[in-house]
Amino acid sequence: MSARIVDQIVEQEHAYATSPLAADALGEIVRENVEALRHELGGGRGSLEPARRAGRMKAEAGIPVASLLHA
Repeated sequence: MSARIVDQIVEQEHAYATSPLAADALGEIVRENVEALRHELGGGRGSLEPARRAGRMKAEAGIPVASLLHA
């Protein structure tokens, strides 16, 4: 599932395709966010840390805010 999401992000957002953010790092970000969502939907307590970490990593890689929000 995560690999398909990463492929769609890279295909649909040019900023990710040309970014120094490695595909492995993007995959890790996606996996963490999917897992956090599953945990919360399963009745667990939600955490914003995966989203914060993703935002930090993407900002450091120079991903524009519009691309970050779309992905």
